[in-house]
Amino acid sequence: SMDQVSIVIAPYLGCNFSCVYCYEKGNMNNHKISIETLNKIYEYIDYLSDNSKKLYIAWTGGEPLMAYNEVLYLSGKIYELCRTKKVDYNGYIVTNGSLLNKTIAKSLSNVGVNSVQITIDGLEETHNKNRPFNSGEGSFATIIENIKSVYDDFERIDIRVNIDKSHESDIMELKDIFKEFDRENKIKIYISKIENVNNVK
Repeated sequence: SMDQVSIVIAPYLGCNFSCVYCYEKGNMNNHKISIETLNKIYEYIDYLSDNSKKLYIAWTGGEPLMAYNEVLYLSGKIYELCRTKKVDYNGYIVTNGSLLNKTIAKSLSNVGVNSVQITIDGLEETHNKNRPFNSGEGSFATIIENIKSVYDDFERIDIRVNIDKSHESDIMELKDIFKEFDRENKIKIYISKIENVNNVK
């Protein structure tokens, strides 16, 4: 028997950002995951859950919230399955945070997707240069507002901060931004160093 099962699902590889360092850029598969595939994944999880006590599902992409209906559909089925089989279930979504609003956050947490990871590249100027919308517009202000508005709907909010030498000092100011509204200490900041492996400009 497997005590814990962990599964990563990428429902969509397309994205609404044009990050400067994205390895998926230009290689975007804009097909959302099909209902047939979702149902096959569900059958597989149903089978695995017969012998497990814990199930952990991570949604990733591309930008998984561009396939929000698909994420919600399968998460709802998994949530009911785990309730019936008495399996401890936790869902986690890795998102750029730009599409995350109160309605979406509430719907996700209602079906067990109770934690989220959002990536930020330092303060506004650096972030907007590195992680703009496809239109070229900055995304920082939208993401910060969204994090504030969904704060109560998630048990845990992980902020992954991509940092390189040019903006290492941003981290303290960023922490202060979150400290202002992190009443329950549920925001955790993780630092990820950006390294230029191919001398990309």
